[in-house]
Amino acid sequence: MDTSTRAMSSYCQHKQAVAQRFSAAATTYDRVAHLQREVGTDLIGLLPRPIAAAPWVLDLGAGTGYFSKKIKAMYPQSTLVAVDLAQGMLQYAAQQQCADAYLCADMEQIPLRTASVDIIFSSLAVQWSLNFAQTLNECARILRPGGYFLFSSVLEGSLYELKNSWAQVDDAQHVNHFRTASAYTQLCQASPLAIQHLHTQEYVYFYDHLRQLRHELKQLGANHLHAGRRPHLAAKDRLQRLQAAYDTYRRPQGLPATWHIIHLLLRKPS
Repeated sequence: MDTSTRAMSSYCQHKQAVAQRFSAAATTYDRVAHLQREVGTDLIGLLPRPIAAAPWVLDLGAGTGYFSKKIKAMYPQSTLVAVDLAQGMLQYAAQQQCADAYLCADMEQIPLRTASVDIIFSSLAVQWSLNFAQTLNECARILRPGGYFLFSSVLEGSLYELKNSWAQVDDAQHVNHFRTASAYTQLCQASPLAIQHLHTQEYVYFYDHLRQLRHELKQLGANHLHAGRRPHLAAKDRLQRLQAAYDTYRRPQGLPATWHIIHLLLRKPS
């Protein structure tokens, strides 16, 4: 197997692993998706108002369809399509009747006609795109002139408390690496889409015990590693060391978990 073939195989395995992880989390996701709901609500606030009729709207990386339902209520005359790589998530969303149509697809290869969509909404999904430049090109391709692509994504530096605490225990990767704000800015500036709005925001959540955070990440399906390496088995003594390291971050409200998020509104030139 040559280098390019191995790289493609690893690329496909990553996508399959992400899809399987989130499919498995479909029934538990909404119970613990505090960050996802807050970030998505903030992102919806970026939609330009008033906005002209939008016959076709996509929720890209729709997950359980929580925001698909909200966007559909905002645009009742539109056809709302929920798109996700995880079949299990789409099945759950369909059971909740969150959208008008459901499409299991890769955001880097969206099987829709060129210039056929008016709005693409994507909250906390594009961080899983290994080739975000291609995702931007696909969104630009399927958007009609004047159409909008708004997205939020996790930034590097998120969960730094957990990452630094694990570093006191071993040298394995336990927290994903994410793109920086400047990387997103550069990729968007190089795309066919024009930046209309950009801002970053910090979200902090507190936990009584470390196991609550670790359980929540597992229930969200967010403990998948981009590198594909599984964390070392968490033996009791290692977890005790991790807990001791994390306790140095404790505040009166509890153990903090900090997320750095970027919000972007892009528009396809008319």
